[in-house]
Amino acid sequence: RAPGSPDRNPRFLGKSILDMSHAGDTLSLSLGRDKGVMVKRTLLKEYSAKKFIGSNRTDTRQYEITIRNNKQQPISIVVEDQFPISTQKEIEIQDRKYEGAKLDEDSQRITWQQTIEAKKENKLSFRYEVKYPKEKWLALE
Repeated sequence: RAPGSPDRNPRFLGKSILDMSHAGDTLSLSLGRDKGVMVKRTLLKEYSAKKFIGSNRTDTRQYEITIRNNKQQPISIVVEDQFPISTQKEIEIQDRKYEGAKLDEDSQRITWQQTIEAKKENKLSFRYEVKYPKEKWLALE
């Protein structure tokens, strides 16, 4: 290439040491954050509520995940979140809503596979209710 002209095929060189003595059957590598993609998770206050019914309390939470593609080309992205899991039978997670996502029943993980066009934004949402005895205190945030 001529001096001062842009490199159309950038190359990245680096050196890493991998400790394979602690590796399992899966190896996960992070190549860093992509500044061309913005992901934001927000609790929607107007859809979140607390109700008292009899001896129980029900807290509703709804979240919105916004993915913004600031790149010049479309991207494919997998977005994951998770519903809470109760280990006590008097605490129930109910009324789950997760439009467009797949739910893994065992882990309660929800997964969206998205293609986002250049300079566009997608919004995903999910909600759930937690029903529990009113004398208990739960930290849901």
